[in-house]
Amino acid sequence: MSLGTPTSRYSTIRRAGALAMEASRPPVLVAVVCLALITLFAITGFLARLDVAAAQWFELDAELRGAAVFSALLLLAAGTSTVGVWRRDRSGRAVLPVGVLLCFMAVDEVTALHETLEATTGVDWQVLYLPAFAVAGVCFLLALRRYWAIPAFRGTWVLGAVCWVVSQVLEFLQWDGDVQRTGYSAMMIPEELLEMLGSASFLVAMLVVVAAMRERHPDPGVRADGNGRLNSPAP
Repeated sequence: MSLGTPTSRYSTIRRAGALAMEASRPPVLVAVVCLALITLFAITGFLARLDVAAAQWFELDAELRGAAVFSALLLLAAGTSTVGVWRRDRSGRAVLPVGVLLCFMAVDEVTALHETLEATTGVDWQVLYLPAFAVAGVCFLLALRRYWAIPAFRGTWVLGAVCWVVSQVLEFLQWDGDVQRTGYSAMMIPEELLEMLGSASFLVAMLVVVAAMRERHPDPGVRADGNGRLNSPAP
């Protein structure tokens, strides 16, 4: 099959390159904005622990203040974008439970439901939520396998999981029942920031998948057909 004249081939390459660059802009922009805001919360959260009055609204472990609201919004954005990927690629149904869990965690973040359940049952909330985490973990791996061919997805998806796992280890180490352990602040600050970074990473990962789908099928009405995993664009 003829590939056409050099001029037409060059024009095709230019259009493909422009499309790829345009598709990559939203994830990059979101990543930059999220990192900037997380850095801001890191600075103000540290100042709040030093009892700086102007920074108290940004206290990282306070309920219904800036950090909690921002964390909830990140979780909600990550969850809805994950559900959005499932709607475009119904064969990628493994992402759906992850998206539902992220949306639930957003609600939990602003309502402190996990603390209520722990106080009511006398069982650590991490133990109560363990079955949901286990299911989400399996679905996470299945989603990783399905979209493995998208390099930027692999990195951000795995980074999100690592951040959340480490944050929950720090959460566990902070408390002895209801008593804060020695070094609480030194563990709490990175724990809260890692949660934000993990949620932001999941959000960017899903935006990367959507961008890859649009690059293959610029028409927004076209959905993935489910015949195998998504492939990286040919160089």
